[in-house]
Amino acid sequence: MENDTFDIRQFAQYVCASLGSSWTVKELTGLQDENNVWHYADIVDSVTGAKLCFTRVWGQTRTWGQRTHVHISGQFDNRDAQGNEFWNLPYNVSRPTINSAIAKGPAKVANDITKRLLPEYTPLLNACKTAWDAHGKATSNLHMVSDRLASDLGGRVTYEQYEARINLYQSVAFPNDIVDITVRQYPSYDGPNVRISGLDVTAGECNALFTLLAEMRGKMLVLAEMRDGKKL
Repeated sequence: MENDTFDIRQFAQYVCASLGSSWTVKELTGLQDENNVWHYADIVDSVTGAKLCFTRVWGQTRTWGQRTHVHISGQFDNRDAQGNEFWNLPYNVSRPTINSAIAKGPAKVANDITKRLLPEYTPLLNACKTAWDAHGKATSNLHMVSDRLASDLGGRVTYEQYEARINLYQSVAFPNDIVDITVRQYPSYDGPNVRISGLDVTAGECNALFTLLAEMRGKMLVLAEMRDGKKL
């Protein structure tokens, strides 16, 4: 039977004291956490954003009825508020973890964390934070551009991760057109890409549209040469 006299949250608090004043045990939230209070604890660093999870495990020599070690794993907040993943561990890279004997005491467990876990965990945490910044900029840019287009055209916009769709069925200017405008903004893009599908236009409208587009892209000479049948 598990020895519940060992309070892993209290042990984690002592480890935090050895790691430094910026480390604290994360508050419990939800019934599931309350039911598992004896089995795990999360500690967080307010300076770096690091989060480590403590669980009790058996050591190399299993002692019947008791778990003699703490398993400590690096955690990553790699989902946004909508649950979309914006970062994953690189290919063939495992989540950084260590096991440390409870009998060592909190100070030596903290030393194991500093020497054995953080050197591997910190670069991955920084990569995750960089991806979060890029994700935030991409999402903000996507909403800014898509909201402006929807407002100017009188359309309705819906969002997915890195993508927005603007439908014009409620538009005053295009009430009978079945047009689907897709705006994509990935973190690796310099700016959003816009795709227009299902737009039917007259020959004159098509000429005016592409003439304007070519002018904006600085390619009027190319169009003129193509029209006159000249070789480029």
